[in-house]
Amino acid sequence: MHSSESIRNVFKQSMHALVSAIDAKDSYTKGHSFRVSEYSVVLAQALGWSSEMVDIVRYAALMHDVGKIGVPDSVLNKGSHLSMVEFEIMKAHTTMGAEITAKISSFPDALDAARSHHERYDGQGYPDGLKGEEIPEIARIIAVADTFDAMNSDRIYRVALPKEKIVEELRKGSGRQFDPRMVETFLKIYEEGGLDGVIPTEEANEIPEDEFTMVVRDFFDYFMLKTEFTGLWAEEYTDWDRISQFVDSIAKKYDTKFKLSIIDVIPKAGVIVSDQHRAKAIDILLKVLKQTGRPTDIYAQISKKQVAALYVDSTDEDAEKLRSDALIYFYKIHETLDFDIEHREVN
Repeated sequence: MHSSESIRNVFKQSMHALVSAIDAKDSYTKGHSFRVSEYSVVLAQALGWSSEMVDIVRYAALMHDVGKIGVPDSVLNKGSHLSMVEFEIMKAHTTMGAEITAKISSFPDALDAARSHHERYDGQGYPDGLKGEEIPEIARIIAVADTFDAMNSDRIYRVALPKEKIVEELRKGSGRQFDPRMVETFLKIYEEGGLDGVIPTEEANEIPEDEFTMVVRDFFDYFMLKTEFTGLWAEEYTDWDRISQFVDSIAKKYDTKFKLSIIDVIPKAGVIVSDQHRAKAIDILLKVLKQTGRPTDIYAQISKKQVAALYVDSTDEDAEKLRSDALIYFYKIHETLDFDIEHREVN
């Protein structure tokens, strides 16, 4: 079995794979998430954060725009101002990002980063209208780094702004859009050339397209991104050969045991349930799986009645124990016993 550190490293690779897929949706923002992560790290270090917290900032910032995976390309790549409807769609990337990162129990601060990086210090931001220090500190750091990179990069609708203009805009936003302390610290770094050596090159942002990257990308794309975040559910998934082959190949390469299970939430014989009731049962099941499972495992609703569970570094016995514990807990907290829970192994 692999150490917890090696499992954590594998999980970090999966983050990189997903973020690469997001940045690739828009050629003008390629590398944006990686740059925001680096700028956030430099700012956190200057603020005196511990090395452990700086590492948390690094990965939380990397995931700040993860919700954009659910935003249509036509909105992301629009070369003119967004309409009111399009802007509302774009704003939803914060709440969609929060839904995704809520599943990452090993990096809980990623949820704050994804949800709150567009909050404003004056309370006029979104999605929750938080004000001042109500905004999580990690999100206040990322807000400055995110805006800086947006101004310092070419976009589809304009070229990068000159340094003087960037400084002017950040000062203008101090106390309104941004935490004044964050702006003051960041500008001191910037004006002294402290960012010059930390801006990642394009090559540094590229993640090797190895089997692990492929299986994680395929898992997210096939299960989550084309269903949960578009609202389009299939009745059920039956074509598991492709997923099983990916899981088996990566398990062999890394000498790591991956187990993929499909869990069905089925009404008991003779019981008629509403879609709302079934949805509530699946929501409870997902929460239970995350609470009783391990941070490295991945869970996703994949249809109206199914949940997929990818157990990392697990034997058949490990996966069975995790699944059994979750289902026992599910029946303890669910309000009724209207459902049977069935599962099948894919590999």
